[in-house]
Amino acid sequence: MPAKVKRATNVIEAKLRVDEAAVYVKGGNYSKAMLLYNQALELSPNDANALIARSKCYLLLGNPQNALQDAETALQCKLKDSVNARAVYYKAEALYYLGDFEMSLVYYYRGMRIRPEFEQFRLGVQKARDAIRNVLHHG
Repeated sequence: MPAKVKRATNVIEAKLRVDEAAVYVKGGNYSKAMLLYNQALELSPNDANALIARSKCYLLLGNPQNALQDAETALQCKLKDSVNARAVYYKAEALYYLGDFEMSLVYYYRGMRIRPEFEQFRLGVQKARDAIRNVLHHG
């Protein structure tokens, strides 16, 4: 099989696995979803959608460090604004759950500039601000 055809086939197979994994995430079966995301990324290592989806899954599994790594890898890809906003969101979320409230606030604001209509960014700004205030008042 020519290399170009193999690459295209891998991209399609990866997308199918990401789509299937999304069903498992909705059903709460995060370990099965993680297996499919890993398979997708083996087929297509620079698939930003797979990286972003796996980042979300890592957060749901309580692993913000790996979520951060996937979000940062996705942000290194050239992305459309809508995909970039999702990567920024999961980076902000991962930073928040790692306790880096100031940097999470920075990324929530960056996301708001990209997608001001995305309510999660405003909610993120609020929770990061609240966390910073709590640290300052109790620290």
